[in-house]
Amino acid sequence: MTGSRILVRRSKADAVRKGLAARLEAVRPGPASSADSTMGPLIDKAAVSRVNACVDAAIAAGAKSLVRGGPSKDPKLAGGAFYHPALLEVTDSTLPIVREETFGPVQTLQVFDTEEEAIRMANDSEYGLSACVWSRDIDRPIRVARKLQAGLVSINSWANLAIEFGEGGFKASGVGRLGGTASLDDFLEYKQITQNFVPPAHP
Repeated sequence: MTGSRILVRRSKADAVRKGLAARLEAVRPGPASSADSTMGPLIDKAAVSRVNACVDAAIAAGAKSLVRGGPSKDPKLAGGAFYHPALLEVTDSTLPIVREETFGPVQTLQVFDTEEEAIRMANDSEYGLSACVWSRDIDRPIRVARKLQAGLVSINSWANLAIEFGEGGFKASGVGRLGGTASLDDFLEYKQITQNFVPPAHP
């Protein structure tokens, strides 16, 4: 589960932009064996090229680059598939960078004004594996979580899985559940037996 989209209230947007940009710029791609690395490689160099092309296309289509990221230019990493994270601010929810799964370290940021707008934006996707809600409010997180079309919604945390409950996605993010009693259905065969009773004859 990768939280590739961030929706932020306009009053908090500046703080989130600056804070997230600083965190992503500090990420140090490298091999897992290196103590200096904070993020490993992509699956291969073809993935690096594909992800980079997605970012280029998004910027050309109007996304604002807050952190460009991109293939590592470190000579020591030249042989690997290392990619620095990118952060793009997007106002057009129809862009592929928002609607499609990038499978790379690319984060999009979208600004909303109202709770209803945020819910509408979040649900405007063919995917629905997981989501999270961050708030200091007591009632809002549960209220919003009930309206999100996602199989797992974590509040003030991310991908907070509990094995006691069934976990799975909505919409194009899959069917069925793993964990909890719902996962047992895949191993069961249900039988339905029906019987009609003839009313007793009256003399």
